[in-house]
Formats: sequence, structure tokens, C-alpha cells
Amino acid sequence: MDAGCGIGGGLLWLEQRESQWQLEGYTVSKEQYDFIQQELPPHRFRVFLRSYDEPQGSFNAIYSLEALIHSPDLPTTLKAWSRHLQSGGIVVLIDDFRSEAWPAQRKELVGSSEIQAALGMFERGWLAKAFVTPARLAELAHEHGLRMVANRDIGAEYDVVGRNYGHNAPRLPQERDWGKHQGWLGAMARRILTVRGLVE
Repeated sequence: MDAGCGIGGGLLWLEQRESQWQLEGYTVSKEQYDFIQQELPPHRFRVFLRSYDEPQGSFNAIYSLEALIHSPDLPTTLKAWSRHLQSGGIVVLIDDFRSEAWPAQRKELVGSSEIQAALGMFERGWLAKAFVTPARLAELAHEHGLRMVANRDIGAEYDVVGRNYGHNAPRLPQERDWGKHQGWLGAMARRILTVRGLVE
């Protein structure tokens, strides 16, 4: 199950490599759903226009690529996934998480106006409703019968801050100038928080 499948890219990639797998995805976006139905090459996977909190059937694997952060209620999401995961199954998450160092080792940074503005824009523009630390995710998962097996900071492993951002954080425009560009500004805010070591 692809939890938050977007326009189906992950499903299509997996189907082309693992043709025997039965794949299905969930999206709450009518535009994404329509794109999959009308624009993607012929495919066997199924997509449902419904929340990933309401999966149908059971799965031996549930994965979410940069979509768990949008959960309006993280405990509800994890509970639903646990109920629909087959015994011995696995949940794989690739997403942005609040740094474990926040705020204990970075009190002066977290309180700065730059970071507070970036955090607000990230949460609103990126729709980051489930922005938790990996430790908090592990606690919530445990409460619902799941267990964290591994936690890798891929951004640090691949030096995203150095390679992609050149260790530079952009400046957010004034809030009065945000207009209708919240998604783009959310990405900019995410970059600021990542460069400052507050997102992993």
C-alpha cells in the first residue's frame, strides 16, 4: 500500500520492477487521482480516492514517501495502518522529522524570529501537521503495536545540506508577500529548517 501515492510515480516504478506484486495507493487529491487514471501509461495497480487512514484490506507492506507528515491525526493513522498490516508486515517511512536536538541543544536558535517564521510557514505551506521527532514517532508506533526497527537520517548520510543547498539557507519573504505561494514557501521554509539542523 502506498499511503499518500501522489500522482502514482512510486507505484508505477514498483510495478515495472516487481510485476508479481499487487499494489494499491491512496490519495485525497482528486487532481492526483484523475492524473493517474487519465495520464499514466497502462498499469495494473489500483488507486483509491480516500484517506490513507481508511485502507481497504490487509497488506504485507505499507510505505509512505513524504506523506505521513500531512496526517491530521498521527495516532489515528498509525492505528489504522497497524490494523491493516499483516502479521510480520513492515511499514516504511521516508519523510521530514523534527530533529531530536530540537529544542534541547538549540534553544537560542529555535527561539529566533527566523526559525519561528520558517516553522510557521513550513507547517502551513507544507501542511506539516505531523511534524514529530523520530523518538516520538517510535512511541506512538509502539502504542499501536508497531515497532521502529531502523531510523536513518538519509539527509545527513547524503549531505543534502552541503550538496543540494551549499550550506545556505534562503530568506523567507515578509508574510504580507506570501500570497498564494504557500506550497513553494513551505519548501523554502523546510530548507531553512534543514540547513539549521532542525529537520532530519
